[in-house]
Amino acid sequence: MDNTIYESFYQLLVQFEILDQFWEDIEYLFNKRRGDKKLITAFETRLRQLADKRERAILLGRSAFELLKKSEGIYSMHVDTNEVNYRVLYSFEKGGTILIHGFFERGGKRKTNYSTAIPAAQKRLKSWRENHE
Repeated sequence: MDNTIYESFYQLLVQFEILDQFWEDIEYLFNKRRGDKKLITAFETRLRQLADKRERAILLGRSAFELLKKSEGIYSMHVDTNEVNYRVLYSFEKGGTILIHGFFERGGKRKTNYSTAIPAAQKRLKSWRENHE
């Protein structure tokens, strides 16, 4: 993999707390979409917005950021291109913004299915909190 196109992306990530499992999610994404510059650009844009606006990022609208209902403080960041719809679940903790879980949105007319993603993110976040008390 040509790592030069990913350098600025990884430099943006230092502004966030990254769960180990999220690294695996990102690796899977980039293996599936190897060298997809549009995706990387869209992802970088969202990361910059989140780093800059933090909780206020949801003011950009549901097509960009949203607080998920019944999720105990988990938000969704939409990383979309013409070919890819990817979601990043994150939360705000005292230490900053934590990137928890990333996954591909279901395609077609079906809405994003958070039914498995939210419980996975909640489990990851609970484990992180237990280790950082």
